Amino acid sequence: RRFCMGRERYWNFFDSCVVVTAIHELFLALRGTASVNGVSVLRTFRILRVVRLLRVAKVFSPCRAVIRTLQTILLSLSGSASSFVSALVMLFFFLFMFAVFFMQGVKGFIASADTRERETAVFVEVTSQLKEHYGSMESCLWTLVGAVSGGYDWAEVARPISALGGFYKLAFLMYVLFVLFALLNILTGIFVN
Repeated sequence: RRFCMGRERYWNFFDSCVVVTAIHELFLALRGTASVNGVSVLRTFRILRVVRLLRVAKVFSPCRAVIRTLQTILLSLSGSASSFVSALVMLFFFLFMFAVFFMQGVKGFIASADTRERETAVFVEVTSQLKEHYGSMESCLWTLVGAVSGGYDWAEVARPISALGGFYKLAFLMYVLFVLFALLNILTGIFVN
């Protein structure tokens, strides 16, 4: 009765799940059907077995301070989840807005080129770079996120945009400056409070 209803019932349930999956995996290994594409089906559950060590760590007094700190961090993260989701929605809104703007500029640039210009090596190279970074919504969003997060050097992905004209180059600079200095600092301030 204490096993299912006592203070440690959640740990007991977790331990029972770990034991049952280990036995199940052993039977699968004996039958030779334990792996799918070389990876055990239940192998990922083995990682959770490390969590059992937290149960033992509560007993030792030096570990209690660490456990308390970890609990504080987890509670802080869970408390800021709603702010984090709101911040992501706001960031995605700005990313989407600028992505549509740059994609329209790229499509207009390619459509407005005459046939003689399309055959030049410079146009072919610039067009391939533009299509790589700004050709689809997915690639454009990926490029814009990478430009402000360190995934891409922003000057490198701005180089193809400069072929569209100074207005688009200035718009890209304004995007980078706005997101880095205004939006991300405001979002950091929200999380600090």
